[in-house]
Amino acid sequence: MTTPLGLSPYMSSNYNGKGLCLMSLKRYDEALAAFEEAVNLFESEEHLLNKADALIELGRNKDAVDVYDKAYYYKHSTASMLGKGDALMNLKMYKEAIEVFQIALDKDPGIGNAWWNLGFARYMVGQNEAALAAYDSGLKLIARSYGLWISKAMSL
Repeated sequence: MTTPLGLSPYMSSNYNGKGLCLMSLKRYDEALAAFEEAVNLFESEEHLLNKADALIELGRNKDAVDVYDKAYYYKHSTASMLGKGDALMNLKMYKEAIEVFQIALDKDPGIGNAWWNLGFARYMVGQNEAALAAYDSGLKLIARSYGLWISKAMSL
């Protein structure tokens, strides 16, 4: 069986690609459905990360946290931890986000945006000195980041 384009409906990568196209069109409900099909056919970190990203775009951050946890199982990647941290930030669960960003940074301290997010989470719980230290670490990696400089200034 093939689709009108000659693609097999049983290939998870087809659904994953469809979901990515729909995400770029901001058709998040349809993208989520495509990613769910991809996951149903072949559960992988990539498919789960994309599904979680769609959930965040739909404001379903709690569901996204669960999917990021599931994705982490496959490769223990920083991508799943960073996504989970973003979802936790959206839920205003800053202490939990700090723990997650720290896990990601322990694995790869070269992610400038992770330092920025860690700094912001620390700022939101009143840890201004720790926030400044995180922003400084991020600025060593991406010195021209306007957002990092603004965030640092806010923490002073």
